Amino acid sequence: MSVESVSLVVIAVCMVVIAVAVVVVAAGILSFLKRLGEFLDRTEPEISEVAVTVKDTVDAVKDTVDSLKGTVSSFVESFNVALSVFRFFNSRKKKKK
Repeated sequence: MSVESVSLVVIAVCMVVIAVAVVVVAAGILSFLKRLGEFLDRTEPEISEVAVTVKDTVDAVKDTVDSLKGTVSSFVESFNVALSVFRFFNSRKKKKK
């Protein structure tokens, strides 16, 4: 065999090895994607339940914050009224002196 023939055989063998490797890698990726799809199909209801729970929790926190805002606002209004009454009586005491 000549050097050219040996070179062509080596190149052909390398090409076959590369082609087999590409097929094996593609089969591995396909298998991984199939398993990932099955996993997502199994966990989708759980993920949906978690999303609903998180949404409910966020809504509850928003309601609590709104309630606290109302309470603080009411307290500030009551404090302002008490302060106004205190100023009124304090100013009357100064006028009497």
